[in-house]
Amino acid sequence: PMMRLLLQQGVDVNARDIWGKTPLAEAVLLECPISTALLLENGADPNIADRNGESPLKVSVSAHSRGIAQLLLENGANQI
Repeated sequence: PMMRLLLQQGVDVNARDIWGKTPLAEAVLLECPISTALLLENGADPNIADRNGESPLKVSVSAHSRGIAQLLLENGANQI
């Protein structure tokens, strides 16, 4: 997959877009557990909130994505 290739090339997993969202935040928003896990395995910070103050954990809880929320918690998420 493209994400794996980019990670192998050393892309910054905590880079932000113009809304302050990281790739991890987007993976959580899209409810994609595989991408979420891959980003976390490659050093994505689960506590980076976007410009509105929403953390990936908050987004996952709001979307009732229990599996993703659990994955974030297991990888150090501590902000809601």
